[in-house]
Amino acid sequence: MSLSPSGSTAALRRDPTNGMRSLLLPAIVLPIVLIILFSVNWVLGLVVLLIVIAGALLTRYKAIVAAFTWRRPHIEVDTEYFDLGSRPVITYRRSSRRPIDLDTCTFESRILCTERVWYGQGTERREAHRVVYDQKLFGEGSGTADGVEAQLELEISAHHGAPSMKLSDNAIEWEVKISIVDDGLPNDSHTFDLKVAPRLDSGLRPGVQDS
Repeated sequence: MSLSPSGSTAALRRDPTNGMRSLLLPAIVLPIVLIILFSVNWVLGLVVLLIVIAGALLTRYKAIVAAFTWRRPHIEVDTEYFDLGSRPVITYRRSSRRPIDLDTCTFESRILCTERVWYGQGTERREAHRVVYDQKLFGEGSGTADGVEAQLELEISAHHGAPSMKLSDNAIEWEVKISIVDDGLPNDSHTFDLKVAPRLDSGLRPGVQDS
């Protein structure tokens, strides 16, 4: 089963209304400042505009470079649902848009379980969330004819977090954020949704032993 990136990680997600409010002030103030600067001194206004553009490009430099040189990655899993307490191995693959010469590289996997609650406050619907499990693991990948791939072991905690769930007012979400941490390779990160079943791994069940 192949999974594509889902978006940003739980730790980076925000209530959409909060995100809009955080962008509202710069979106209003910046054009006003630029209009004033251009009316007073067009050279100064142009310099400020170029600085703003350069700053925006620098903050997204890694993602821009990765977009032009690498395709979006995907992971392959053996099962749709993982057991609590299991240590599944997933396969990460990412292809390059141009030939590369790569031996090995280091991967970072960050597994998160997040509890989310939506509630009404006046006429607004707000979100509160809490990361209850955050585990960082490292693994090794290798170069292929198409790009890079790796076998990465995850840790699905049996003691922190709960099975995946999504109701109208609350949810429990599992996801893994994967990035390459070696120099010279795209170290942008991609997040993949995981599904965790309401059952323990067979090795943790009372009275169950490996034969």
